Amino acid sequence: INNLLNKTKNRNKQIIVEEHYNGDNYRIMVFNNEVLGIVKRDNPYVLGDGNSNLLKLITEHKQSKHKIHEYDVPYIKKQGYDLNSIIPVNKKIIISKVQNYHNGAPIYNIPLSKVHPDNITMFKRTAQILGINLTGIDYMTKDLMTPYYIDGVIIEANERPDITMHCDSATT
Repeated sequence: INNLLNKTKNRNKQIIVEEHYNGDNYRIMVFNNEVLGIVKRDNPYVLGDGNSNLLKLITEHKQSKHKIHEYDVPYIKKQGYDLNSIIPVNKKIIISKVQNYHNGAPIYNIPLSKVHPDNITMFKRTAQILGINLTGIDYMTKDLMTPYYIDGVIIEANERPDITMHCDSATT
């Protein structure tokens, strides 16, 4: 932490250290104590066509509505490629570990029937406790059918969530 603080130009900047959690990334939209929808966010990726280099595939990204504007070169190199590599047909290259819808992360609509009832209750209760009528709860778990008290963690609750992700997922 001190090393990071020493590298920052703004000495008043704060650093938040969070526990790492392995699991899938979900956004739960709660409005007036009802869960309106759940989407799963995945890592942004491209698929090779056997002709194009990685940078061109990123520029012409087709796996989501949003273009990729940030990519992780060291992570790409860990997969054995660089921006000039020609990517084999149907080879999936993950561009970033950040699962951000506006950076090309694909989203998938999750039916509420695929979510444990205790989790639905917990999402509603979370919004009630926070006193937020409309909230986007970011939640991670290995399986939404597993109750939160066995596996799962709330990452954050957004009081001004972007609802377009949920609208767009209906057609995904």
